[in-house]
Amino acid sequence: MRGEAEWALSNADLVLGDNIGKQRDQARRVKITAMPFGVTLGAEYQRVGRDFISLANPTLVNDRDSVLLSAATTLGFTSWNLGYNWGRDNVRNDK
Repeated sequence: MRGEAEWALSNADLVLGDNIGKQRDQARRVKITAMPFGVTLGAEYQRVGRDFISLANPTLVNDRDSVLLSAATTLGFTSWNLGYNWGRDNVRNDK
């Protein structure tokens, strides 16, 4: 079994120096992978806050939740993959 976790915090002042446009939020990701009986099973959860700002990825979609479930195996010369991805935008229900 393998697990991964990431957490990031942003604390940005969009109008420099006045603290009026100051925004603080966070993003997180948790992933678990296991390989029982020759089948790879995975689960991943991601949450990005509405006011999260990333300098590394400025096009990141904010205010979003997502869950990914997956299963994969190999039978002979063929590979079989099954996945389910659920996502929700505008988690805070603002306009």
